[in-house]
Amino acid sequence: MSRPAHPPRRAWTAAAALAALLLCAWPAAAQPPASLTTVDGRTIALAGRAGGATHLVFVARWCGAPCEQDLVAVRELAGRFARQGLRVVVVGTGKRQTREELVQWARSAGMGGSLVYDGDGKLEKAFGVSVLPWHVVVGGDGKVLYSADGVPGEAAVSGWLGGSRSP
Repeated sequence: MSRPAHPPRRAWTAAAALAALLLCAWPAAAQPPASLTTVDGRTIALAGRAGGATHLVFVARWCGAPCEQDLVAVRELAGRFARQGLRVVVVGTGKRQTREELVQWARSAGMGGSLVYDGDGKLEKAFGVSVLPWHVVVGGDGKVLYSADGVPGEAAVSGWLGGSRSP
């Protein structure tokens, strides 16, 4: 029984053609920024934090209870993991609220710490935000570790921070 000299290439050719079509048809994803600027002018670097992680929480005052509940949960999480290097940054969307409205709402709701206003929507686009509230965790190397519409669990956060847990 003789075997063909070369295996059939039709399946590979079709797969390669489909992959090339998809790569050309979809625009490249926006690159997450290396740093953020807070409403009070401070710069927050997202990379270069060995062993640390930055939890970005995208919210808006008009989001109401879902955003407020997630912020409470994130504050509790941050309290448990602050010593291990978890930092929280609240990012207010520019949709349907001004910078001043965001700041007033955030301060009246007791959201201390870092507050960023995404007036032009570039951060939402860069991090793939599709609904509010939205959570993104960026590792110390600047790579996105988590991106979803729910607060990450303690086990995941512990793993990102090297397994350390506060007492």
